[in-house]
Amino acid sequence: MKKMKNEVLNQVIAPAPPKTLYHYTTQKGLLGIVKDKEIFATHNQYLNDRREFVHAVNLCREEIEQRRKNFKGHSSVAEYLEGLNNLLALPFEGINVCVCSFSENGDLLSQWRAYSAGGAGFSIGFSGTFLRAAVETNKWYLKLLTKPRFL
Repeated sequence: MKKMKNEVLNQVIAPAPPKTLYHYTTQKGLLGIVKDKEIFATHNQYLNDRREFVHAVNLCREEIEQRRKNFKGHSSVAEYLEGLNNLLALPFEGINVCVCSFSENGDLLSQWRAYSAGGAGFSIGFSGTFLRAAVETNKWYLKLLTKPRFL
């Protein structure tokens, strides 16, 4: 049963990533990534735009609800999904989630505007397979926001 619950959690939170994901950053950020071989993630309570985290939580809730409908005959899985949904109802400050943003599009005007102000901006492409292996090794989750946002 635990294996099935882990598979459900991974399906809800961490579907397979696309072939390439892009990370937009400043020149200073790029130099830090290359030098230190790491990308920083920000705790959700310190994000510049809180709506991004709220959007991710809402997408997870929608996915959980859809899965609950699919697992009506499996009461333990349905209860597990209900528990996940209840966790998402906690105040966001109580959820220990750190965020690092990637995009499927390596050439977005909005991102160039955000990361090129006052200097050079960069779009770094990462293999989806590499990112998936990195998150699995570290026991993180890679949540893909596949629905467009209209904020």
